[in-house]
Amino acid sequence: MIAAKEHGVCLQAENDLCERSHFKLCCDCCSLGLKIQKEGDSCESNLNLGYPCNHMMMLCCNGEEQLLPPEIKLLAKSEPTPEPKKGKVMYFHDVDECSLNTHTCGRGERCVNTAGSFVCAVDVTCDIGFTLDDGVCQDINECSSSPAPCTQGFTCINTLGSYVCQRKHLNCNRGYKANHNGTTCIDIDECAGGAHNCSAEQACHNVAGSYRCDCKAGYRFDTFRRRCLDVNECEQNPCNQECTNIYGSYQCYCKEGYKLGDDGATCEGNMG
Repeated sequence: MIAAKEHGVCLQAENDLCERSHFKLCCDCCSLGLKIQKEGDSCESNLNLGYPCNHMMMLCCNGEEQLLPPEIKLLAKSEPTPEPKKGKVMYFHDVDECSLNTHTCGRGERCVNTAGSFVCAVDVTCDIGFTLDDGVCQDINECSSSPAPCTQGFTCINTLGSYVCQRKHLNCNRGYKANHNGTTCIDIDECAGGAHNCSAEQACHNVAGSYRCDCKAGYRFDTFRRRCLDVNECEQNPCNQECTNIYGSYQCYCKEGYKLGDDGATCEGNMG
């Protein structure tokens, strides 16, 4: 500032290590402010001059000689990028900070490597039945998976975080039912299940889609009464001596001094 006021020459210092001397910069900017003042122009701030040149110009233009210039903070001089030699190609390889564990992601964050850097994404843990998609837990449609989670005869219904297997409704004709897979109709054995209306004198015979009641041995079907009646087998003289009719059968007896043979009908003399 003094050199400028005394119309000194603003020269660069010999021992100045910077590209441009702070002394010369302040001297030139102060000379500009003095020139504006001398010509009677208004001392207005000119941001195009930058800092601290604009500040020094304003001080000298307004005649504020007692003010001290502000502290100048120097930025570290960046090293120039070497020019690649002709005929050689320079390749740069990305450093994976995530795998090298040199990132700064905290707890609950997940390191995601990017070209030349990394980002810390929120680490989201999804419950069973959900999958992480772009940072959001989305429901998994188990019904579309292969193989299908439900067995034959069941329909898969997807639910939030799970699924249910609903048995298919199969309409079967009377006397038929759906098989255990629900894929086809099968005959109902009314005789084995006790779902028939046969009487005690009748035997149940299963047929496709229904059943039939037949008279048991020792009975005959009376078409008028529509029931099975006992047959009196003794009328056919099946016994050698005495015959007693019973329901559905008969019994042979022998007179005193005889015993019934192995055939159940012949009486043999008592040899004793």
